[in-house]
Amino acid sequence: MVDTICDSPFIWRVFLYTDFRLFMILLMQYLLVKDIHKAFTDKPLLDGVNFSVLKGQKIALVAQNGAGKSTLLHILMGTIEPNQGTVAFNKDIKVRFLSQTFDAPDDMSVRDALYIYDNPIGQLLRRYELLLLDPDADQIIIHTTLQEIEKIHAREYEVKLKTIISQLQLNAHLEQQMGALSGGEAKRVALAKTLLDEPHFLILDEPTNHLDLEMIERLENYLKKSDMTLLLVTHDRYFLERVCTDIYELDRGKLYMYPGNYEKFLMKKAERHEQEAQVVHHLKMLYKEELYWIRKAPRAR
Repeated sequence: MVDTICDSPFIWRVFLYTDFRLFMILLMQYLLVKDIHKAFTDKPLLDGVNFSVLKGQKIALVAQNGAGKSTLLHILMGTIEPNQGTVAFNKDIKVRFLSQTFDAPDDMSVRDALYIYDNPIGQLLRRYELLLLDPDADQIIIHTTLQEIEKIHAREYEVKLKTIISQLQLNAHLEQQMGALSGGEAKRVALAKTLLDEPHFLILDEPTNHLDLEMIERLENYLKKSDMTLLLVTHDRYFLERVCTDIYELDRGKLYMYPGNYEKFLMKKAERHEQEAQVVHHLKMLYKEELYWIRKAPRAR
């Protein structure tokens, strides 16, 4: 009987169709979070959080202060361990995390932070620049370095880097040390570094903090036009209204997902609270009936 079923062309088409759909879902899925629990006290901060992020989504994670947004982000990036649950990223994509701070050494120049910090291509370009500035540099080494640059198409990286530096108005700060920068200037360096890597999936923690209005608008336009998948935490409601396609809300340890922009989120959230209030009212009435019955029961018995 099994052989007969398996030999059926229709059944095979069903199997193939199902497998293809599953394959496409897995291909589109950038992140899967299952049953995350985290508690620092007796009261859980994250209580069974489940969600996924698909290619192309631009998601805002919103919650009241102290509700666990940053904790969840750090669990995703592996810097905090959950008490329970799993986090799985698509192994074929490049993921980058823009935190609220940039950890380059204070005595490092902005130029070196952008060119050489954790980047072999940038290190190669910087080495070539320094060789050209050195009057005693060996010409053979210069030629060999240039060949290496051309071999890996590092010039394209350099053009891209200079474009981002110009867009974020960092040219005037390239020789400054990182420790001497203001909060807004350091954030722009961190942004430049992150955008330069061109990740498939970008996770941002308060990306507009310390940025002036012009820089916020530039970042907003860039992210709207980009095909990068986003997961961001921000208190800037105008920013997430213009950039995000979905809103995820953390509320009392649970995660609620709302497709659409911030305006639609507010409407759906109000509907959820109204439904919850109706459920609570119904339960209160049941409790009152139960209490009345308990008080009356001894006399009835």
